[in-house]
Amino acid sequence: MPSCSFCSRQAVGSYALTDLNGEPDDPASWRRAVAPVCKSCHTALAEASDGGRVLKATGERWWLGHGQGKFAEPGNSMTGQWERA
Repeated sequence: MPSCSFCSRQAVGSYALTDLNGEPDDPASWRRAVAPVCKSCHTALAEASDGGRVLKATGERWWLGHGQGKFAEPGNSMTGQWERA
């Protein structure tokens, strides 16, 4: 099993994540990912809900799931082109 994307612990699985690195209104600032996450980091991301969590090392804000963000083209959330109402 790979290590967690946020710390050095062993991951318990891979999860859908959303990342904001820049201005929230800029569609290019949002990114979707599926990454390995440990139990502690998964719990922290789940408890953060709509506020997300900031990764101190990079300043990026992360959310659990793909239900956050603005993307250039409304459409398919599985390809990262979904805009939240």
